[in-house]
Amino acid sequence: MSTQTVDYTKIALGGAKGIVVAVVVNAILFFIFSSLGVISEQILIQPANQPITIVPVVMASIVPSILATLFFMALVKFTKQPVKIFGIIALVLVVLSFASPFSIPTVTIAMAVVLNFMHAVVAGAIYWGLSKSV
Repeated sequence: MSTQTVDYTKIALGGAKGIVVAVVVNAILFFIFSSLGVISEQILIQPANQPITIVPVVMASIVPSILATLFFMALVKFTKQPVKIFGIIALVLVVLSFASPFSIPTVTIAMAVVLNFMHAVVAGAIYWGLSKSV
């Protein structure tokens, strides 16, 4: 267990920076690939049975990043190598998340690849923001 004082504000700001980067980059990717027809309105996601819009893209960038920030705070408080541990866990989770787009009925390979790239954007952005905060 670490005995150092944890600057939660600095970590929260690092998380916020990562969230902003993830949201902006993924919004840009969403609009580019939607305009190209790669992200199709004809493909419906479950359980809402609706096409992917900017709202779930933004929420899928924000919610896991908030959870990651809270988890990182705990790692900083209770471990000696929080960045290394967080990086390993983030890598494992992002790789596991790559299966998710392929579970969408009738998804095209191109759309699944773009959605997976968006997962990687979130993981990379939050890792960048948090790793710079300690």
